[in-house]
Amino acid sequence: MQKFIITSIIALFSLAAMAQDRKVAVFEPAGSADNSVKEIIREEISYVIVNSVGYTVLERHMINKVLEENRFQASGLVNDTQVVEMGRLMGANLALMTNVTPINGNFHISCKLIDVQTGRIDKQNTTQTQRGTGDLTDAVRKTVGDMLGVATVRHETPQSPYPSVMPQPMPAQATVQALTPKRGANGKFGFVSENGIVVIPYKYDDAVNFSEGLAVVQLNGKCGFIDETDKVVIPFQYDSAGGFSNGLAEVTLNGKWGYIDKTGIAVVPIEYVNKESARIEGNKVIFSLIKAKIVEEDT
Repeated sequence: MQKFIITSIIALFSLAAMAQDRKVAVFEPAGSADNSVKEIIREEISYVIVNSVGYTVLERHMINKVLEENRFQASGLVNDTQVVEMGRLMGANLALMTNVTPINGNFHISCKLIDVQTGRIDKQNTTQTQRGTGDLTDAVRKTVGDMLGVATVRHETPQSPYPSVMPQPMPAQATVQALTPKRGANGKFGFVSENGIVVIPYKYDDAVNFSEGLAVVQLNGKCGFIDETDKVVIPFQYDSAGGFSNGLAEVTLNGKWGYIDKTGIAVVPIEYVNKESARIEGNKVIFSLIKAKIVEEDT
């Protein structure tokens, strides 16, 4: 009887250990890509892991604290031995390293997952974008999802045809009109559905509501436009931007002002110093310059 009890206790402990999520330390991507691209990749990797059953991501402030205490820079972790050492200090089970290399306007992305206990590469995967930053989010999500062998995603609908994340289908109730910008615990903005599900991860410096299918978001001081799947439709290049109305959005760049359409074409050239008033009437933008000259542009 005693032997049976001991065996049962051991079995219960084993099941509890199996049920625990594996902690992943996601390090800052290395490589020659711009920091804004690296930041998007790191956030997308975290998004996939957080929404994957069996895994959890260590908070970034915890990673930074351990790195600072041990006089390491995140970008300075250039070999697996250092990563394993830092991962153990962080209490991680796995460490995820990424290298990003720009190639003719696209990005070659290599990811590897290192087992902190054994120091061995547990899994590895690579991908390359085909449309620059236009398919960066999709490429990263699919690559990491495939690498993890994710079978299901938290909050994913049971009938979803997608095996893991790429792209994660929005719940039926999470329509574009229902998505609301919200600040996350990391201080960044993302979008949530009416029932609080995070549909677009917290990675932007600022964000406003969707308008005509697109939302203005800010990253590294520049504004761009995304759709409801978090695809960058109009790149991050404006100093400020307003939501779309009748197919047009007001933007500023280098102190100049104008209007763009949903393809990013400046239908009113971004060359005006300022405006006293502006309004959209049907298919026309009517505005006045500070010189008091009235201008009317057909769109």
